[in-house]
Amino acid sequence: MPKNHTIRFRITKDQHEQIKYLANKNGFSYVSDFVRTVLFSKNELIESKIIETNKIVKKLLEVNNGRF
Repeated sequence: MPKNHTIRFRITKDQHEQIKYLANKNGFSYVSDFVRTVLFSKNELIESKIIETNKIVKKLLEVNNGRF
């Protein structure tokens, strides 16, 4: 079973140039490393916001004894 998987999607030449520029600007040697990092960092941000919201809701429920 392969350890690596490939995801392919279409982008315009301008989009590709912009991604290459951003990868280089951010110190990445490979576009794939940059895209992978950006993809998962966005996911982690969303996940952290969901966890934060869950904690706030729990506190609100505790203060109001489970009533809204």
